[in-house]
Amino acid sequence: MKDCLNSVFLLGILQQVKFFFVSKVLIAISGNLDRQLVARLLEDEDIAYYEVTDQVLEEKFLNSAGLIIVDTIHARKYAQLISKTKNSTNYFLPVIILLPPFEKAENWLTGVFDDIIRIPTSRRELKTRLLMYL
Repeated sequence: MKDCLNSVFLLGILQQVKFFFVSKVLIAISGNLDRQLVARLLEDEDIAYYEVTDQVLEEKFLNSAGLIIVDTIHARKYAQLISKTKNSTNYFLPVIILLPPFEKAENWLTGVFDDIIRIPTSRRELKTRLLMYL
C-alpha cells in the first residue's frame, strides 16, 4: 500500500514538472479543421497553447514553446527561425510536422523536424503522439 501511495505521489510530482517545463505548445497550422482539432485536443488535456494563423511568427513565441507543431506551409516559411531557436535553447524543443499522405518524410526529418504525423489521422493517434513529447 505504501509503495502504491509513493507511486501516486511521484506521478503527481512528474505531472507538475512536465507543466513547468512546457509553458506552451505552438500551433502553426494553416488548415482550420486541423488547427482546431489540435487545439481542442490540447484543451482537453489542459495544456496551454498559442496559435499562429496569418500573423508573422515571432521569435518570442518560439522561445516560450515546449513543443512546436507545424504544417508544411509554415514549415517552409519558418524553418530557419525554428532551427535558430532550437539551436539556441538548452533543452530539447521537439518540432512535429503534419504531412499529407503524398509528401515524402525523408525531406523533412533532417535537422529541424523531429517527427512527422501523417494527416488525416485519428484523434487517438494524434493525442498519443503529441503527449509523448510533453
